[in-house]
Amino acid sequence: MMSLALVFLGISFHRMVNSWAVVDAFGFQQVPPVQLRERYPSFRSLQRIQTAMPSTIDNINILYPQSEAALRNAASRKDGYWPFIAKNETPPQDFTYGEFPLDFFESLLTLAVASCPSCPDGVRSNAELIDLGSGSGRLVMTAASSSNRWRKVRGIEILPSLHELALNKLRDASTMGFLSTEVQFENCDWSSHDLNLSTADVVFSYTTALRSSGSVLSALTEAIRLKLKPGCVVVTTDYELGHGFTLVASADGRNEGAGGECTGYVFIKD
Repeated sequence: MMSLALVFLGISFHRMVNSWAVVDAFGFQQVPPVQLRERYPSFRSLQRIQTAMPSTIDNINILYPQSEAALRNAASRKDGYWPFIAKNETPPQDFTYGEFPLDFFESLLTLAVASCPSCPDGVRSNAELIDLGSGSGRLVMTAASSSNRWRKVRGIEILPSLHELALNKLRDASTMGFLSTEVQFENCDWSSHDLNLSTADVVFSYTTALRSSGSVLSALTEAIRLKLKPGCVVVTTDYELGHGFTLVASADGRNEGAGGECTGYVFIKD
């Protein structure tokens, strides 16, 4: 099973579990990482590029089985839907639960890391990642199980029901033993004085379902504008940050949960 393909000067490199598959003018061959660096010295940084490998994806799918997707959605509706219905109010679209594709998530993190001062040569061990709007913790767990480990991975979620689910999943993941770094989940509002984002080096936020005129997205944008340190890299989906941020990269990917195509944007805080 291949999870990453890179093409340089007509040579394609496909990341496999324990080797790289190289396709060049001489055909297809599997090459261990050490031999790859010897044969292609200009591509020494390739071993630094990590993706959600099959073992990681398998672990996440065990932890978050598709058969329980409806239960995760129900958890979000406990706080983000039914309390409004009980008061004869329209539930806010901003609390719509969705799960981002893991392969596209890792691709966007790779783009972000390339612009992060704390990640020289793509190494993440000195960098802290925060997922704003972390839901049940699925993306946090994915990042925290990467072989290219982060110094710390945090998830910030507004809805208590999803936060509680994330804590339960963290206990399960700790028992399974596949996490490679420290994980922390926090339940708070973006505008909370207790929310400290100043330690973040990379921030990801799945903003596709948040309305551009909604209060949640406005509060999120204001929080990262005020609380992130200069140089922090911010990734958003289908939403471009404005004043105070410089766009450095973007990428399109498949996101079936949002109707097909999705655009990820990578910014640096000025």
